[in-house]
Amino acid sequence: MVKKSSESLNLQLSPTTDILTSIKHYERVFKIGFAAESENLADNATQKLKSKQLDAIIANQIESDGFPFAADDNAVMYINKSLQHTKFARDSKAVLAHKLMQIISREYIEFNLHPEPA
Repeated sequence: MVKKSSESLNLQLSPTTDILTSIKHYERVFKIGFAAESENLADNATQKLKSKQLDAIIANQIESDGFPFAADDNAVMYINKSLQHTKFARDSKAVLAHKLMQIISREYIEFNLHPEPA
């Protein structure tokens, strides 16, 4: 327990391992990333998808008021490895999760039916 005082506290943070980068060379793993962007949503998310060698990425725009953090709804963009963009309009996070699982399920099945050559 920290006693109250007028002294300032310093918190030292350490960088974490970038999990997506650490698994980018795994074969036969369907890899999906997330991107929260404050600008250039599609371009920045596409760059992340390519650099981390993902099969898909789900991106959302961070607004100046902090939306969608601590909100019950969101709007996202799904980008697959073929660079097809699917925009999902603002809806409840539960509804968006259901819609995303439908598209991810289809692509995962395709991924397993037609594997890329090693």
